[in-house]
Amino acid sequence: MSLVIIRQTIRETLRQPALLFLLLIQLAFLGLLIAGLQLTYDQGTLISMRFFSGELDETEAHLFLRQVIPNIVFFLAVVTMFLLIVGTSSIFPDMLQDPLLGITLTKPITRNTLLTSKVLGVNLAVLIHLFSFALFIVLTLLLKTGGVLVTIPITIAFSLFLQFFVVSALAVLFAMVVENGMGVALLSLAVYFLLRPLFIGVDTTNTLLRMLIYAFPPFGDMEKMMREALSQNDIVFSIGLSYPLYIVVYLSIALFLFNRKDLR
Repeated sequence: MSLVIIRQTIRETLRQPALLFLLLIQLAFLGLLIAGLQLTYDQGTLISMRFFSGELDETEAHLFLRQVIPNIVFFLAVVTMFLLIVGTSSIFPDMLQDPLLGITLTKPITRNTLLTSKVLGVNLAVLIHLFSFALFIVLTLLLKTGGVLVTIPITIAFSLFLQFFVVSALAVLFAMVVENGMGVALLSLAVYFLLRPLFIGVDTTNTLLRMLIYAFPPFGDMEKMMREALSQNDIVFSIGLSYPLYIVVYLSIALFLFNRKDLR
């Protein structure tokens, strides 16, 4: 690992326009939460809710929290993943097309060190971004609810980060093949939003189809984890246990291709 490359990549990632736009969306959401939402709890039980000038009684408030809020947060999660994928997809193709790449590799920096440091830098930047936002949400909920619901933002941030880590590893693999930021973005978005959902309910008796299905992680399971956490405050972290295996496999193949790539 190279700390210099990791720090440079963190700064590069956080300066991406898509991530800056995502930051504006998050700040707007946080502002609405701070300025407009007022929850009243009695011994951990929600008894009323006020959102700006509108007030909901206990029944309406519970309905709002269990149906409306989960949909809003899930929509925000989808937007977050979309912007994270788009915002980081060009980093690795840009690295391959950097005219100074050959000079960088003449230093005591191996290809493995360079690529793993870039991957770690991108994911650390996203980790900082997601958990910073989650921390502000937690602090807001602590002030407004006295400690109720504070585990949910951390659960969502954890789920999104784990999903992004897998997608970023896959994006590195795509970059070794197409070497184009737009191409990497489209392929990554297709896998995350389109390909995996198509496999839900498909007959898996066909060996080839079953192998294709298991080539990609169960993103739908992480969606289930987020929805359950939002509706029931029930955290099930075991759903993502297979994700590290996908990360290792994707990055191993990417490193293999990178070490055999003829750099211009």
